[in-house]
Amino acid sequence: MKFLEIKKYLEKLIVFTTNDLKKIDDNFNKRKIFLWWKKFYFKQVRRWVYILSDINLNENILFLIANKAYFPSYISLETALSFYWIIPETVYEITSISSKKTFSFEFENINFTYKTLSSKYFFWYDVINFWNRNFLIWELEKVILDFLYFRKNITWIEDFEELRFNKIELKNKLNFKKLQEYAKIFNKKVLDKKINILIDYINKW
Repeated sequence: MKFLEIKKYLEKLIVFTTNDLKKIDDNFNKRKIFLWWKKFYFKQVRRWVYILSDINLNENILFLIANKAYFPSYISLETALSFYWIIPETVYEITSISSKKTFSFEFENINFTYKTLSSKYFFWYDVINFWNRNFLIWELEKVILDFLYFRKNITWIEDFEELRFNKIELKNKLNFKKLQEYAKIFNKKVLDKKINILIDYINKW
């Protein structure tokens, strides 16, 4: 198949791999992808992961890239907190959680980082539809738990003051009962303490 024939399938995928190309074209080979890459038909996100060159990057596209480039993974931590308007927007790094080893790569001057968390802590994510493709992001309650789990330096309410979380958004969006129920899955006293400090911080005006 010629590239223009394949492109209409790739536009639906948005982010694609060499395996996706093989499914579209049985006669596909790595020599083709090298030639198409040299002609700037698409950009290489990381090894064997690509995106069409004429697609404009935005937040949702970056989330799709993050999910596809390192699977399984879910948008979390600072990027998800920004998505939920808990912290100011940041576009220079896309943060995710994966059950695989810690990993990072750079694409278009944006860092994609993945922190490792046991698969037993993988639960309750949201599926956001974009251009008929889905990107995966943790629920806000799970994002908060991930953030507190990895932030070892949070021990006092003043630590949350320094983070400058949006209290209004937290109060309106965060389900405290669900947060505490999810925390039981982690079963860590240190995390429970941090949650109590966070609740005190939110209710302190």
